[in-house]
Amino acid sequence: DVTFLVEGQPIYAHKIMLMRCSHFRELLEADHPTIKIDTVSRSIFLQVLEYVYTDHIRVSDASVVKLFEAADLFDIPRLKTMCQQQLLQSIAIDPAFPREALKHMLQPHFAELSRPGSTIIADFRARVNDETLSDVTFLVEDQSVYAHKLLLMRCTNFQKLFRGNMRGDEPSSIKIDTVSRSIFLQ
Repeated sequence: DVTFLVEGQPIYAHKIMLMRCSHFRELLEADHPTIKIDTVSRSIFLQVLEYVYTDHIRVSDASVVKLFEAADLFDIPRLKTMCQQQLLQSIAIDPAFPREALKHMLQPHFAELSRPGSTIIADFRARVNDETLSDVTFLVEDQSVYAHKLLLMRCTNFQKLFRGNMRGDEPSSIKIDTVSRSIFLQ
């Protein structure tokens, strides 16, 4: 439900996933149909999105510096720290690595090197029953519970419910009468 234009090519993403990062949240609040990104390459931006979607990433030595710069630009602290750690490993292993240039570039960012824990669960828990980006509503104990299909698709039962209907073909609200509202919200 959001399109980025990077190096003249569209990259499609989900607002609910991007809301995890304050920088993307600010971009989305402007409510532009297409957001142009001209500060990073397409391949680096795709790696940033991979991290945003999964909270993990495999960083190659070839792209780690550019990915670090993107994480700094987009204000993604955990990704930045992961890149820092990858850089330190590369420096320790490869004597030809340009140490002085990296030291100068990274020094301001090494305040704390321990990798912050994953925040993906907390980030999405904050969106539970948030009507803002909801694309599905459940009726539980006669009260609306707002959700997002993309997040619910991790559960097999919801996959079956939504399979083939990810574009909004299902009813506006789905009645759930087999569990209490408090259990459903967990």
